[in-house]
Amino acid sequence: MDPIEAVIENVKTAAETHGLAALARAADLPYTTVKSFSDRDWSHKNLETIRALNSAAEKLSAEAAS
Repeated sequence: MDPIEAVIENVKTAAETHGLAALARAADLPYTTVKSFSDRDWSHKNLETIRALNSAAEKLSAEAAS
């Protein structure tokens, strides 16, 4: 698994665990952006969006663990 695939898996897991709305809020992205990303099977060419979602996924996971 390459690094981008690992990040996408992290984002998918967070979306399944916490929901798209929570992921969008944590990433400070519009819900429609996250929903569109999800609808396209998490394929996205915008690296800034991927970075924001990954940071949000890590944040949500850390909050859930504490």
